[in-house]
Amino acid sequence: TALLNYVPSPEHRCELEEAAPGWRLVPAATEEEALRAAPEAEVILGNRYFLQVLPEARRLRWMQSNSVGMDLILADPLARQRDFVLTNARGVYDDEMADHALALALALVRGVGAAARAMVDGGWRREPLPVLRDLPALIFGFGGVGRAIARRLLAFGCTVTAVRRSAGGPAAALAQSMGVRLVPAGRAKAALESSRLVFLALPLTPETRGLFGRDLLRRLPDGAHLVNVARGPLLDEEALRHELPRLGGVALDVFATEPLPSDHWLRHAPNVVLTPHVGRSPEGERRRWAPLFVENLRRWAAGEPLLNVVDKEFGY
Repeated sequence: TALLNYVPSPEHRCELEEAAPGWRLVPAATEEEALRAAPEAEVILGNRYFLQVLPEARRLRWMQSNSVGMDLILADPLARQRDFVLTNARGVYDDEMADHALALALALVRGVGAAARAMVDGGWRREPLPVLRDLPALIFGFGGVGRAIARRLLAFGCTVTAVRRSAGGPAAALAQSMGVRLVPAGRAKAALESSRLVFLALPLTPETRGLFGRDLLRRLPDGAHLVNVARGPLLDEEALRHELPRLGGVALDVFATEPLPSDHWLRHAPNVVLTPHVGRSPEGERRRWAPLFVENLRRWAAGEPLLNVVDKEFGY
């Protein structure tokens, strides 16, 4: 039995049935329906209701998430303790998130927000603005999203450096082939000191929570720009409040508390660009993860290795 924490379209359901002939597929439109199906489920597809039904899903052997970040699931002790395979949607949203990261960077660097507000207010604001290619860029994270951001920056003519836990292995060869300088996490502070445009594209784990606090923020040169499209808690917002006046600006799509409170100080800061966590925008009926679900269900039914297996210890 496979519990679907969503209602599939007729076409998608047909694809799932073809991927796993003979399997019983149980869609759940409500939490109550998911709870009824959970005790028989060997497989659960989709995040919705997952944590609610996990205590009842004692036969669970594999869960496929439609998210990339696993922090919310792995924050539940039971999800870490139970012996089931966890796979995520790594790769599904890379282009969308990278597009948004570059949109935020351009809006920030080119002063789009301030200029637009001035026009609405009847003003005519013109001032010297930097060109993106003149800003040495640093990306924290060299996974799918980080690489997609790097490709876009390279197309703009930027010099790109990326920080990764380890700078060796296949990632090093890939970075070299792209024209990206890859540095290990231990050299991140030095890399920050020569960077003018910094992107956060890291998973949220116990090790990365609050990583970008006062120690790293103060390494940024005066006038540098910071963009976060990954997870809000990577960034210490109070430390940012202290450092923000000397920075060129900050663009954030994610926040420590979401939705961002209406009276939050970030909403009134002069040199910020804010968007409401739309780097991965609401999908409606698009469901870009559907082909991944079908392929991984086919692999599971055939006894083949799954795509995007998550290491629960590392959190990604």
